[in-house]
Amino acid sequence: MTIRAGNVIDAARDRHAAFDPKHHPNKGALRILSQYAKRLHGKISQIDPNLVTVVDTVALPLADFTVGIPLTSARLVLDVQAHFANQTTVPKDPYQVRLIDFQQRNAPNAPRAACWQVGSTLYLRPISTIWSNFDSVEITTSTVPADLADLDDTVALPDIAELACVERVALFFANREVQERPDSKINISIFAQTLGSAETDFLTDIGNNVGARSFFTEDVYRP
Repeated sequence: MTIRAGNVIDAARDRHAAFDPKHHPNKGALRILSQYAKRLHGKISQIDPNLVTVVDTVALPLADFTVGIPLTSARLVLDVQAHFANQTTVPKDPYQVRLIDFQQRNAPNAPRAACWQVGSTLYLRPISTIWSNFDSVEITTSTVPADLADLDDTVALPDIAELACVERVALFFANREVQERPDSKINISIFAQTLGSAETDFLTDIGNNVGARSFFTEDVYRP
């Protein structure tokens, strides 16, 4: 199941009869939902980065080493590991590739197997023969929700965030209604409190999910 933008907006309209499409167009609702999704995304990444990361494996050698590895737009590289070619051990021992700052790419003491990000491209340190012993690189990136432009667009958040998204759009409608109709009897504070509770419950669920895991110190020795 995924969160569909149109379903969120429809549910927000159900919160009050005044939240009709004529006075509160979908365009504004999509914009505020996009902004809120990005805000929640940032909070999630601080609690449990695993929920907002994507791991991609890219085969080596690259077709054109000089152009680098294209990344999906709006992604931030978090970790890069290379895998040795013809390695038979299971699981394979990865080689940690150092992610360095672009401006330090030519430093004489820079790590031999290093990489850096420029915009939506990841570059491996030249020359290409440095990477001849590897058959692939595994790139972990953090996703960033794209702007929502259509009611059928998917909100890039866990399913349990749907209620918080609904309440955020409902608060947006409530604020607009009071601004456009000063005689409205809508109580904005109630909508704000409902949003606060929904968001707190969602973030608590994320934190509880992390708390349920077992963490241990891994033994690096593998006979």
